[in-house]
Amino acid sequence: MSFNRLFYITILLSLSFVVSSGAKEVVDTADYVNWQKENWRNKEDLSFIYEMTVRDGVLHLTVEVLDDTVVLKEGDSIVSDHIELCLFDPQYANVIKNDMAELRQFIDERKSLSFSNEISEYVEKEKVVESNNDMIRECEEQIQEYKKLGVAVQYIFNKNCVSSYPSGWSVEGIDCTYSQTDTGYTCTIRVPLQFRFDVCHQTLEKLGYLVSVVDIDDEDATEQQKMISSKIGAKYGKPSTFNVMELDNPLVLDIPEQAIQIAKLEPDGIFRAVNSKYEYFTKRMVPLAGFFGVDRHLIPGAFTKAEFCQIADEPLVISYYNEIIRFEENDNVQYLSLGKYSSAARVFEVHSLDVQHKDDTYYVLLRANGPSRWPGGSTHCGAGEECDLILIELDSELQCSTISSELICSCWKNIYAESVEEDEKKIIVTFEDSSSVDQEWVIEYSKMNPEKGLTKTTLKIGQ
Repeated sequence: MSFNRLFYITILLSLSFVVSSGAKEVVDTADYVNWQKENWRNKEDLSFIYEMTVRDGVLHLTVEVLDDTVVLKEGDSIVSDHIELCLFDPQYANVIKNDMAELRQFIDERKSLSFSNEISEYVEKEKVVESNNDMIRECEEQIQEYKKLGVAVQYIFNKNCVSSYPSGWSVEGIDCTYSQTDTGYTCTIRVPLQFRFDVCHQTLEKLGYLVSVVDIDDEDATEQQKMISSKIGAKYGKPSTFNVMELDNPLVLDIPEQAIQIAKLEPDGIFRAVNSKYEYFTKRMVPLAGFFGVDRHLIPGAFTKAEFCQIADEPLVISYYNEIIRFEENDNVQYLSLGKYSSAARVFEVHSLDVQHKDDTYYVLLRANGPSRWPGGSTHCGAGEECDLILIELDSELQCSTISSELICSCWKNIYAESVEEDEKKIIVTFEDSSSVDQEWVIEYSKMNPEKGLTKTTLKIGQ
């Protein structure tokens, strides 16, 4: 008998256990029933033993199924006896869970607010209530966006077919073999783990999973009859209720160096597996501004791809995404964050004013703009702007050697740029400091001698 009863009983009498880089467990009680159209009767009706290991970046899974009526259909029909395997990064699952919890808490707090009929003689209650409802709706929309992310990828193993859900995930390189036994069937699965699900970091130390066995007892069945899974209490669509296996040897994923560099400058994002390649998606924070200017909030938003906007193409290719600047020359690509050199609460826009190459050094003059407050609002400088001139020196390897900045426009400091003059030799920016009404500032940059940097002088008004 290929399904060894003695072995089965021996395992049953022992405690199921999870070990580093491997898991082995008996799933044979009603507690493991995940879903049922027809009542689960006993272990002969449906139960299984699974053994899972991860070696050299490949998951190996053997599932021995005890099934009194085996119906293994051809093709990718889910109305058939078959195995399902969910895979995910537990850390990513926790990020999504926490963000959605924060959104739901914010919704509950906003719904609990009460407003008097006469808030003040200047404010109508209806407008405040409408503003509050708008914020609630925005949070609810963000929750729906999070749900679309699909934290756990489900791989479906039929008799002669492997498919995935969502359907866009590649099944290339995945192997599956079924063999029928006197008491059920055995399924042997091999899954290379590269590009199988989204992750938070390049190194994966824990693997989230759920092994499920779907059962039908009638060839003519039009729907699944029952499912048992490897984790008691597992809930479909909630990876936090699935199994987690600790890896003895952490898996280093094949993530491009450029994506890693972006992640270092703008952390808290995720690496999404797109077309068998990891791409970096940054975490969005969505601004909310209520009817009152002081009613400002930042809520978590679903991740967005780091799409760079090109602002120069010669003699150096320059692009930006938020506060991150990318420099490209042939095959050399380097990144730099403008964060601490910008006076804005958040960099929204970057312009290239000049690029010079002199003595193996690139001199890059940028103008960076952004809001004075983030999020904005109808309070002081709620719609204000901050703007800086930023001069960057890059060595022959495009590494930043020197960087300096000058503030030329600021709501906070009452500085307003009046003019920008440019010719073949220089760029001159003139701006007035309203705190000193009888003088203005001039910043001069020499295209001929960029190594002199940004020269700032003071002039009397009208001079």
